[in-house]
Amino acid sequence: MALVLKTDELLGVVKELDPSIAEDFRTRLESLASEMAECISYHLGVVTKGATYDLGETMAAFHPATPDQPAPELLTNCDPEGDWD
Repeated sequence: MALVLKTDELLGVVKELDPSIAEDFRTRLESLASEMAECISYHLGVVTKGATYDLGETMAAFHPATPDQPAPELLTNCDPEGDWD
């Protein structure tokens, strides 16, 4: 068995061990997540403003490109209780 940490958990541990480099890691993580969000947005035809790091998590919000656009299943599978507006 092994202890498995998710990306944001890794960042939290780095903050505790070496705060001087944690901000650089956070910025790079946020940048990479923004690139992924833009890729998703492009392929699904939805809108995003990129990713942010908040409350210990890196996240990106997605919105419909048009008022009547249905929520893509790939996104609702990840956030079944999220709002689509």
